[in-house]
Amino acid sequence: MENMGISNEIIAALYIKISFNAQETSRLTFKSIFKLSLIKEPSRQKNKLKELISKNEYYRISTLAEELNKNNSPDKTNNILDLKNIIKICLSDNYIHYHIVRSSLFKDSVLKLYNSYYKYHHEIRQYKKSDDIYQFIVEHLPPPDKKTISKGEVFDISHRVNQYFHHSEEFLHIEELKQIIEPTDILYQMQYNSLSFNQETHPNNVSIYWGTNRASITKNDKTQFTDERNNGVALSEQLRFGRSLVTIPNVHEYGEIERPAPWWKIWKETEEDVYQHITIHSIELIDKDKWQSSLKETYAGKEGMLFIHGYNCSFEDALYRAAQLKYDLKFDGAAFCFSWASKAKILSYNIDESTIDWSTSHLEQFIDLITKDLNLTRLHIVAHSMGNRALLDVINRWNGQKKNIHTVVLAAPDVDVDKMKNIEKCFSQFENVTLYSSKHDIPVNISGKIHGYLRAGNAMPPLVLQSTDTIDVSNIGKPIFSLGHSYFADAFSVFNDLYYLINQKSPPLIELAYLSKRNGAATF
Repeated sequence: MENMGISNEIIAALYIKISFNAQETSRLTFKSIFKLSLIKEPSRQKNKLKELISKNEYYRISTLAEELNKNNSPDKTNNILDLKNIIKICLSDNYIHYHIVRSSLFKDSVLKLYNSYYKYHHEIRQYKKSDDIYQFIVEHLPPPDKKTISKGEVFDISHRVNQYFHHSEEFLHIEELKQIIEPTDILYQMQYNSLSFNQETHPNNVSIYWGTNRASITKNDKTQFTDERNNGVALSEQLRFGRSLVTIPNVHEYGEIERPAPWWKIWKETEEDVYQHITIHSIELIDKDKWQSSLKETYAGKEGMLFIHGYNCSFEDALYRAAQLKYDLKFDGAAFCFSWASKAKILSYNIDESTIDWSTSHLEQFIDLITKDLNLTRLHIVAHSMGNRALLDVINRWNGQKKNIHTVVLAAPDVDVDKMKNIEKCFSQFENVTLYSSKHDIPVNISGKIHGYLRAGNAMPPLVLQSTDTIDVSNIGKPIFSLGHSYFADAFSVFNDLYYLINQKSPPLIELAYLSKRNGAATF
C-alpha cells in the first residue's frame, strides 16, 4: 500500500466528474476513477483513463493535473494528500465508498483545488451522514508531515468508521484479509471484497424458498422441474412450493454466476465443482402448510426478498441468480424465488409471453402468502425482463391496496411503455420503486421490434414516472441479470444500489444516470 501511487490525474478526473454535466462524463464514474488507483504504475493509470473518456476530456484532465503539479502551496499539497488517502480508504470498504461519493464536503474539497474553475460546478445534494463520515475520516488521517497512509492505518480508520456510524463490520473482514492476501499488495489485489479464498474451504450455504408453476418429473429418485406448465391439475394445485440448498464457492466474484463451461468448450472446465461453481444440492418439494410453518419458525420478524426471473430462464438458472443475490447483497432475511414455466430457449419468446400471462394468478397467490401468512416485517421484490409483466399485472389487480412491500425493483422490464404509464398510479403504495433501464438488453430490444412499440426496459430516453426512480445503466455494457455472464467489474454500481435499497432503505446511489419524477418534474 505504501507504494501505491495515485497520480494527480485521478484528482483531476474527480474534478471533471463532479463539476461537469453528468451526461458529458457518463463513462467516468466514481467507481471507475477509484479503480484506476488499483493500478500500480501511474503511466498505466493514465493509459487506462484514456480508454474510458474522449480525447477532449483527457486533455482537460491532463491540463488540470499539470496545474496541480505547478502549485505546490502547503495547503493545496496537504489537501491533495488527504484526498489520495481517502481514496485508499474507499477502496477497502464498500460502506465508506458509498458515503464518500455522496458527501458534499468531499466534492467541495476537490472543487476548491481549482479556484478559477469553481464557478462551473453543478449543484451538489446534501447528505448529512455522508458529510459527517467524510469529516470523521479527515480528522483521523495522519498529520500533514506524513505523506502516505499505511495499510494498518487504512484498516484502523475503516474499523472506526464502521464502529461509529455503521455498527457493523460486514464489509471489512479485516482478519480474513490479513490472512489471505499479502499486506503489501492488498489494495492492488482487492476488488471491492471480491476475494479468492482458499479453494478447499467450505462453500457458503444459501437457502432459497421457491414457488413454481412448472411441471415436474422424478429422475433417479430426485425431483426435476421441466419447461412445461403444471396445467394438468386444478388451479389450486398448479402452484407448488419447496426449498433448495445452494452453495456459493469461496472463489465467487461479486455479481457473477460461476458455472461450468458449455460441453463444447473442451478447452475449459466443463464438470461441476462445488469449490468453483454455484451449485444446487437439493430441490425439495414441500407441502404448503409445512413450507409456511418452516418459514414462520425461521424468519418471523425478519424481512423477505423475492426474485422473479425473465424470459429464457430455466428453474435451475433462477435458483442460481436468487442465491447469488441473497449472498452478494448480504441479505439476512428469507430469500424467495418465483420460477414460472419459461421454455429456457432463445427461440421460444412467443411461448414465454403466453406463459407469463398465464402465471399472473400464481404469482399473486405466492406474494399474498408471503406478505400475509409468514409474519415477515416487509418484502422486497426484484423482477427481471419479462417477469415484470406478471408483477405489474398483480400490482394493477391490487388497485392501490396497501401491501407489506417496501422496495420494488423493475430490472430491464419487457413491458410496453404505455402500459407502464397507465398503471404508474399504483406505485405510490410502495416506499421505493426503482426502474433499471438498459438499451443493451438484447431480449428487450428484440421485444421492441416484435411489438412495434417501445419497452420500459430500453426506452430512449429512459421512461420517467411519478413515484419512481429511473436508472439508465446502459453504460455497464451488459444486460442486467444476464445469467451466465460476469459483469462485476462494470455493474458494481447496480448491485451497490440494490444493497442500499434493500438493506439500508436508502434512495439509489447513482453514478450513471439518475432520473426522478417524485416532485412532479423530471430531474437528472
